[in-house]
Amino acid sequence: MNMVISLRKATYEECPLIHTIQVKSFIGLLQKYNDFDSSPAAESLDKIEQRFMQPYTDYYFILASDQIVGMLRVC
Repeated sequence: MNMVISLRKATYEECPLIHTIQVKSFIGLLQKYNDFDSSPAAESLDKIEQRFMQPYTDYYFILASDQIVGMLRVC
């Protein structure tokens, strides 16, 4: 079976999902280093929504065979 990797641009309504993925991705490092001032896991949903609205920022979901497996931010 071939796995198809693709990107899909996120919508503003998906900011909570972006936040969830970001927290899950970085929570281990936050717990290890307690870097609450700089860890992406410590950022609020509001911060992601603010970034999403920047005219030079786009968020994309990484899909593997139509399943979300990650996300990225492009500036």
